[in-house]
Amino acid sequence: MFGSRGAVLAASLLVLLTAAVGGVGAQSDQVTIRVTVVDGDGDPVSGATVAATWGDGERVNATTHSSGETLMDVPAGANVSLSIHDDRYVRNSPYVLGNASQGAVTVGVLEQGRATITVRDDSGLVDDARVQLYRDGELVVDRHAGNASTVTTAPIAQGTYTLAVFEGDRRHEETIEVDSHVNHTVRLGSGTTLLTVDVTDGHYDPARSVSNATVTVDGVGTVQTLAQGRPPLWCRPIRSSP
Repeated sequence: MFGSRGAVLAASLLVLLTAAVGGVGAQSDQVTIRVTVVDGDGDPVSGATVAATWGDGERVNATTHSSGETLMDVPAGANVSLSIHDDRYVRNSPYVLGNASQGAVTVGVLEQGRATITVRDDSGLVDDARVQLYRDGELVVDRHAGNASTVTTAPIAQGTYTLAVFEGDRRHEETIEVDSHVNHTVRLGSGTTLLTVDVTDGHYDPARSVSNATVTVDGVGTVQTLAQGRPPLWCRPIRSSP
């Protein structure tokens, strides 16, 4: 009787010990990283939410203290994406920590800004233009203006951006400064059109193509027709963007 109880007790202890060892092994797969969030002057940012994501969308959040620091446990060796959520500061893209290991990282943020871009031409508002904003070569905004002819960005970092606007065969590019909220209007000039000219001799029936004829368009240039009486396709600039 006591022997049976002893065997059961021993088996139970073995199960508990195995579970404990397994738990220690699982915990050892985690590493602790110290994340420090700083602004453009290098000063700590307190009260910011740091979101760490990895794998198939697994996520953990932490809030920075007055020192701008917080501790986070993440899987060892994982590629961890750190996003910062704050009412004052923003990153245009997450900070990526590759092959995570025990240690410390510093994540920089900048003051939030917004940009409202309106697209017009000589006829008025331009529907569905494509609006892009680049910062240091990184594409930050890529939106279509739609029927409103306007794009208002989500919060982005304040600073200098390259603005590119496309509509049909028209393109406009310039540099703008984004502050807390900049309103900017882009005026597209006329684009280009393809022109094909057929030169024929109506004396014949049917009319015959005239080769080596000279075709001149005022303000554009001169071309010669080919054997079929047609000059090569060429692009006639109407007016470039201002």
